[in-house]
Amino acid sequence: MLTNLKIARIKKGLKQKELAALLSVSDKTISNYEAGVREPDVKTLIKLAKILNVSTDYLIGIEQKTLVEQVKDQIHNLDREELIALVNDYLEVIEKIKQ
Repeated sequence: MLTNLKIARIKKGLKQKELAALLSVSDKTISNYEAGVREPDVKTLIKLAKILNVSTDYLIGIEQKTLVEQVKDQIHNLDREELIALVNDYLEVIEKIKQ
């Protein structure tokens, strides 16, 4: 059962019909996933996670935090030097993207 699908969809600001279009399925299929009537195959589950920017574990209820929340937790646990190194790495990636 996709415990957190509806939560992730709403947080992403998508209606069932919009998510269905992105996934190339009917809005009834999304409704059935959210209600626990049907479950997606693994390939579809992975697509859902990518579209909603969450982990598959989050969608099925194993993990209760989104990827963003998990990253925030990890960042808060870094010491000053680790945080500076992380920011510098991030800035390097941004510069490469700009080029």
